Amino acid sequence: MVIEVKDKYRVEFVEGLSNDNLNSLMVFYQPLIGYEAVSLYLTLVAEAKNPGNSNIQRLLSLTTLQIKQFEEALAFLQEYFLLKVFVQEKEEFNVYIYQLHAPRNSQSFIDDVVYMTKYLRTVGQLECQTSIQNLGSRMMDKSKYRDITLPVKNVMSDVSNPVVYSHIKPISRFNDNDEIDFDYDRFLAITSTGVFPSQFRNHDNMELIGRLATIYDISPERMVTLVRHSMDYENKVFKVETLRSKAKLEKHEPIEMNKVKDVYELAPVLFLQSKQEGIEVSNIDKRLLEHLSVDYHMSNEIINILIEYVLKISDNRLAYNFVDSVASTWIRNGVKTREDAKKQIQETNRQVRVNNRIRGYNKVVQSSDYMQRQKEGKTPELHKPSDELYQKAMATFNKKDE
Repeated sequence: MVIEVKDKYRVEFVEGLSNDNLNSLMVFYQPLIGYEAVSLYLTLVAEAKNPGNSNIQRLLSLTTLQIKQFEEALAFLQEYFLLKVFVQEKEEFNVYIYQLHAPRNSQSFIDDVVYMTKYLRTVGQLECQTSIQNLGSRMMDKSKYRDITLPVKNVMSDVSNPVVYSHIKPISRFNDNDEIDFDYDRFLAITSTGVFPSQFRNHDNMELIGRLATIYDISPERMVTLVRHSMDYENKVFKVETLRSKAKLEKHEPIEMNKVKDVYELAPVLFLQSKQEGIEVSNIDKRLLEHLSVDYHMSNEIINILIEYVLKISDNRLAYNFVDSVASTWIRNGVKTREDAKKQIQETNRQVRVNNRIRGYNKVVQSSDYMQRQKEGKTPELHKPSDELYQKAMATFNKKDE
């Protein structure tokens, strides 16, 4: 895969570097992987403190490496199990996650026959002996001792059904959820357990955070603030309703619709605001949008298409019960995509036309039937008032004329 300077990266390094790891990297690994790879590795260690995405150009600038040297250094780090690379391919650029692993400690490196053979061939007998001797008192002479460490196979013999790591899934993963448009990685990277304790990071709370952010177009940075203000640290309670209320109060500047690539991908509150000439959406309508996302698990584009459809057929009104009725019908009919929504609207319009024809036909039939019965003299005669009642009515009428 070709790496471009506009691509972005993020670094994951949870192990950390001990003094011995660092010594091993500089003394034992460096002759094998080269100083460019070591420079890149240490730069990535430093970059692991940055929770956000950065451009590949930044790494090139910090290491002064050319793109080809950079790619070669990456290859060396992967060859010696110091780095794993993950990529998310997008239309405009790719996003890489560089997962670092600590170097072997000095003793582990020396005990590895393959590594030491390569090391000896690279630096020569003299430098190899010097490197080992320089470890000094940190290493004990075990030449007169016998290694009686239990082999790994004895430990694994009790495992009847080993679990493959790739089959283990995190409890909550929402980044792949098409209904939620929120950068959970960024949110968790900048949210300490002091602000949002681990016991509250359960499936329901995390899903609600993502959905509220999706509906109201709330960034991870802003969501951290809202979550913090929704915590009752003294009583150890996460106040969900407080978070909902604070999310509804978020204000949004009108957007320039001509610069929006796909209006149906907008956050529903922004989409509805655009339908109101930029006027802020009312809390009642916000509650409706939240209901469609949180309770019905609708995506942004389905919510927006639904809102647009209801506004069109209801004289620009959003009656909560009517919208809920339409939404529940769509859910029952399995509307999941934009194409599904369009087909549903077409089918509803077709059914309305059919019903209108039927009602019109019934009126014609009823009128024709009445005319036929009238012709046959079967229609009831009009009730005629009595002479006395007629005289009283005429007297009252004549008095008005006087």
